[in-house]
Amino acid sequence: MVKDTIAASSWCWHGLFYTAARPLALWDVPPLAAELGFTAVELNDFMLPPPRFSRVRRPLWAAVGGGDWAAWRYSHASAERLRGALTAAGVCCVAWTVDTALAAPAPRWWGQLAYIAQAVAMARHLGTPTVRLTVGAVGHLGPEQAAAVVSARLRWLAHRWPTVQWVVENHGGLSGRAAWLVPVLRSAPAVGLCFDAGNSPPSEWAALSAVAVHGHFKTRAFTPHGREATLPYEQLRPWLTTFTGPLIIEYEGAGSAAEGIRQSLALYSELVS
Repeated sequence: MVKDTIAASSWCWHGLFYTAARPLALWDVPPLAAELGFTAVELNDFMLPPPRFSRVRRPLWAAVGGGDWAAWRYSHASAERLRGALTAAGVCCVAWTVDTALAAPAPRWWGQLAYIAQAVAMARHLGTPTVRLTVGAVGHLGPEQAAAVVSARLRWLAHRWPTVQWVVENHGGLSGRAAWLVPVLRSAPAVGLCFDAGNSPPSEWAALSAVAVHGHFKTRAFTPHGREATLPYEQLRPWLTTFTGPLIIEYEGAGSAAEGIRQSLALYSELVS
């Protein structure tokens, strides 16, 4: 049985979402995770199936800046079905993940806020404590200006929804650099870091993992000896053995998700033993 503090990410089943004849729906994930012994999952909102009236919802959300990827996918019917699937599988959702644009230009920030409000409502409906955000594109701003904008908006979100555990993932670009992301989060003390080793070079790992409150154990491929072929996880052994926050198995390789997850768990167990 997998410990409660280790969860499976819905991203592990991305292959079924993108390539299956019947694309995986987010409510398929809890029973799949339960079959592997998990009692907790992290759920990606973009895996919500298209709801009714999607042909109208999608362009409207894109027009107001809520994003063309997931904001339009939310519906009460989906929330109910997802909660039912979690309950039936005996699995809890420890984090709801949202791909946001925290540095969006002011006119489009209102759409992002509406999107985030939907995510908060979904998290509450599912009994989920954590909402994971991303910084998103910052190309229209310099690093210092982007830091100021993102910091201010994170503080506002934490003030608006103080019962949510907010975390921001190092997700590439400026957010993949500890020297930029860590000061931003320190300026918004109620917001934590979701550390994903696969999204930053190993030179950034020590500084990022030191302040993480939420972690992704990302894996892509394995050697014949069960090592991660693309990431030198030996460098993270000290962090993995002392980290007390939720740790999310996030297998993103090819082939069987179940086998990739099993190999990921075996690697994690070896590293912390």
